[in-house]
Amino acid sequence: MKDMLYKRLILAVLTILFVAVLSFSFTYFSPGNTAALMIREKYPGTELTPENIKMFEERLGLNKPFHELFFNWATNAIKGDLGKSIKTSEPVVKLFFDRFKITAQLIVVTTGLYMLIGITLGFLSAFFKDTVIDKTIRLLSVFNQSTPSFWLGLFALWLFSVKIKGFNIFGYNGLQNLLVPAFVLAFGHSGGFIRVLRGVIIEIMESPYIAMAKATGMPYRKIFTNHIIINTLSMVVTLVLIHTVSLIGGTLIIENIFGLPGIGLTLTNAINLKDFPIISGFSVIIGVLVTMINFLSDVLYAAIDPKVRY
Repeated sequence: MKDMLYKRLILAVLTILFVAVLSFSFTYFSPGNTAALMIREKYPGTELTPENIKMFEERLGLNKPFHELFFNWATNAIKGDLGKSIKTSEPVVKLFFDRFKITAQLIVVTTGLYMLIGITLGFLSAFFKDTVIDKTIRLLSVFNQSTPSFWLGLFALWLFSVKIKGFNIFGYNGLQNLLVPAFVLAFGHSGGFIRVLRGVIIEIMESPYIAMAKATGMPYRKIFTNHIIINTLSMVVTLVLIHTVSLIGGTLIIENIFGLPGIGLTLTNAINLKDFPIISGFSVIIGVLVTMINFLSDVLYAAIDPKVRY
């Protein structure tokens, strides 16, 4: 158990380091000049002459070579300082957690929705195996997985903003603005949840110890609670954590579609301006969060299922 956790911990540190190098490199070497983009953003009427761009680069500290910029940024990052936004001069760490409040709310609401849909339909599909109910649910789960969230998001925005008047689903004025975006995300994630859960439940129900429990006359209620629910729990926990990781990426697109001021919209605006402290800082923090969730998934899975420890 300890050896497994140590290996996962070392892998987590290497992953975060790789994300830091990759995000900073991609931002630095990507097309476009940060100083020119910032001049155009802050001073629209200013002429983009080489002299103006060079002067702005010196003011922003961007006239240094890549290795020096990265070394300075990485040294400060180890101390917990991910720099300041080039556009607003706001600390990246503070900016991330201010924006993450909305993203976290969206993830929580989405998780509740897809668990409600996935667990309900997963159990129904398994218990009514090969019936019309099962086939309908399986067809629905395939449709869910095949529908891109950005398409469904645009469709929902068109439906509630153009066709059905009176709904304000763009922007953020409270939790009510998260219901439609959360359903859009939950719709796609519930498909895989249903299919995996159905397979696990059917495998448990057809296992020898369930047949033995039935043969001994154990009430079905006890079989359901003591065997099926307990043995499904580890898979449900793993699925929730895996989907939480993918939701962090999924919210980036949905926030832009619905105008939610979370980390996705902030990161998109930073990419447009090549604001590399935000891009690199957000990427590292997201990398840390994803790595921590994966590490927690391994620990919880090992704690629930003793076989994994060996």
